[in-house]
Amino acid sequence: AQNQRDRRSFQLWQIYKKHYPPVLNDEVWRLDRIAKDGALHKKLVKSNVITVEDFLRILVKEPQKLRSLLGSGMSNRMWDNTVEHAKTCVLGGKLYVYYTEQTHNNTGVVFNHIYEFQGLIANGHFLSLESLDHDQKVSADIMVKAAYENWHKAVEYDGKLLNFLPEAKRAQNHHQNVNSYSLVPQQQIQYPFVQQPCNLLGDYTSMEGSSVSGSCNEDREDVFTEEIRVRSSEMLETDDMQKLLRTFGIAGGFTHIAESCYGFDDRYEAQ
Repeated sequence: AQNQRDRRSFQLWQIYKKHYPPVLNDEVWRLDRIAKDGALHKKLVKSNVITVEDFLRILVKEPQKLRSLLGSGMSNRMWDNTVEHAKTCVLGGKLYVYYTEQTHNNTGVVFNHIYEFQGLIANGHFLSLESLDHDQKVSADIMVKAAYENWHKAVEYDGKLLNFLPEAKRAQNHHQNVNSYSLVPQQQIQYPFVQQPCNLLGDYTSMEGSSVSGSCNEDREDVFTEEIRVRSSEMLETDDMQKLLRTFGIAGGFTHIAESCYGFDDRYEAQ
């Protein structure tokens, strides 16, 4: 009977466990503080935020919309945990380019896999974000906002269009060698100056009146329900669970995951 309970607990842990780091095609509930089939998960799915990739893209393009979507059912501390966990995701190699209509493909802005601004195209040359001066950043900021508003006009890099990009050149060589879709070397996410979602992590009460649907009682119920689900997940990550995992002959566990997978010092604390 004890073995059956242990096996059932292990299976439950496998179903609900988080991924460190997450990958782009993970379901969004694999992120910290988003419980599988919980209130926050249902809100995201209803808004077509299905995967970690979807979460990151909306976080970059419309962070305020994402914060409003999750509402007061996600506290500021929970929001911090979720965003920091998502930012540890390793990106794929896609690049997107948005050209201004007036310059006939001579001036444009470059974005990475999750629509994050990477640099400026000017007179046939690529200028990385780090190399831009103040005036160029101002111009780029305007173009980035225009790109987000007209994203259907952005084009995916095809391995031929941007050979002057160092990353793209390496990706094209890789494509030629392995006869597959070109990939830029994977990179950790570093949010640019264009979007600063950290400004949204302050007092959220000013947003609740206009952006969050539902009554205060429903929000409190969401918080309570979500905390129960989170605590249930945390119980599966305790020392007792680690002993159980070792009983099944599985080395490692949560306490042995390489710290390099994280973009922050410690994992979230139980509330």
